[in-house]
Amino acid sequence: MLPADFEHVIEVKLPRVTEAQINAFRVATRTTYSGTPPTFATLFRDAEWKWLDRLKINMRDLLHSDQEYHYLQPLKAGDEPVVATKMKSHRERRGMHFFTLETVISCNGVPKILAQTGFVVREGRPN
Repeated sequence: MLPADFEHVIEVKLPRVTEAQINAFRVATRTTYSGTPPTFATLFRDAEWKWLDRLKINMRDLLHSDQEYHYLQPLKAGDEPVVATKMKSHRERRGMHFFTLETVISCNGVPKILAQTGFVVREGRPN
């Protein structure tokens, strides 16, 4: 299931964050948080999705098990995020694959958010 170079980092440069995006997120999540809501970081998972594509994972076989964020600095309007994701760990047990991805969201070379995503993939499920 793992590609030969599974330690490779997938990096995605995203467009500049705008105040309109932040406000739209506030409205969509019904938050009254005055700055950029901490949950805004969930929008920056592009490199994770590229890892799922690279691993050829059928989304019907995937269970998202956990998501963890460590905030070093807040994201703000004007930031140009670069998202870099690597495979932190993989193990197989009883026909299931357990993955952990590690992501760094940086702006101007400064890490702002560290994220960790866990998921489980069932193998050999009938369609």
